[in-house]
Amino acid sequence: MLVYISSNKFMRAGYGERLRGHLSQKATLQTVIDFGDLPVFDATTYPCILVLTRSVPAGEHDVHTLTVDTMEVLIQLPAFVDKSSWKMPQSNYATQVWTLDQPNVLRLIKKITRTTNC
Repeated sequence: MLVYISSNKFMRAGYGERLRGHLSQKATLQTVIDFGDLPVFDATTYPCILVLTRSVPAGEHDVHTLTVDTMEVLIQLPAFVDKSSWKMPQSNYATQVWTLDQPNVLRLIKKITRTTNC
């Protein structure tokens, strides 16, 4: 089990493509928490937390996903993750940009995209 605090930039930047691909194929993601631009540390770091195991993910594995937008959550982070995270198929975490929006938001975006491409 590995719990890793990192900048979230690798989730979207081109330079993170190989890391995203490696994590999606060689690790089973348990939890992905994105703190966006919250000042969790003294410096501007855009932190995220990844909880993973070094094993090939099962076909239909779900990842507990959460975005945090208030500092008050930090005091009770484990309880907040249990209560407020949503499940995303690990297949959503592949080489392409990682989007941590809730499934209903992703469905709406996909529907709007299909409609505007017609």
